[in-house]
Amino acid sequence: MFGVSEIIGIAVAAIALIVMLGTLVAAGLPLLMAIIGVAVGVGGTFALTGVIDMSSISPMLALMLGLAVGIDYSLFIVNRHRGQLLSGMDAEESVALATGTSGNAVLFAGLTVVIALAALVVPGLPFLAVMGLSAAATVAVAVVVSLTLTPAVLSLVGRKLISKRAWAKAERHNAEPDHASADRAADQQRSSRGWAGL
Repeated sequence: MFGVSEIIGIAVAAIALIVMLGTLVAAGLPLLMAIIGVAVGVGGTFALTGVIDMSSISPMLALMLGLAVGIDYSLFIVNRHRGQLLSGMDAEESVALATGTSGNAVLFAGLTVVIALAALVVPGLPFLAVMGLSAAATVAVAVVVSLTLTPAVLSLVGRKLISKRAWAKAERHNAEPDHASADRAADQQRSSRGWAGL
């Protein structure tokens, strides 16, 4: 199912996630969720090839889109959960809140993509309709995996999601008196620089 280009893409994504998130567990979780979503979605597409006439590009499009949105949607929830844990929130409460808040964004974004891909049926070209519907189904599976399996795995992983160095830094920060106002000041300073400032 995975070709050389997909494996290279996953490797590049893994390196970027490790650099950004700081631990193999945190980086591996969105990748694992994306691969599970793609396996189910594209596997279902391949299962229908005996019944529906399908071009070879349809499963490839579903694969590429499934990987992209699967990583992205899981990362929304993982990153929100990490931030809440570092600010001192209880792990179980944090998983629920991350799923309730970032999960809403995932659901809305996923539905938008599914509707856009399903709209490829409108022109009335059979190959285009099959391509759009197979990709839409894979994206829908990625959304379901992100909203169900990701929170379940996060609750099992616990504190391993965050590196010891990040924990130490967070504990020092949380020990400071009135760190809420310091956070607001830091956010304002960050928002006035770079792209946000521009």
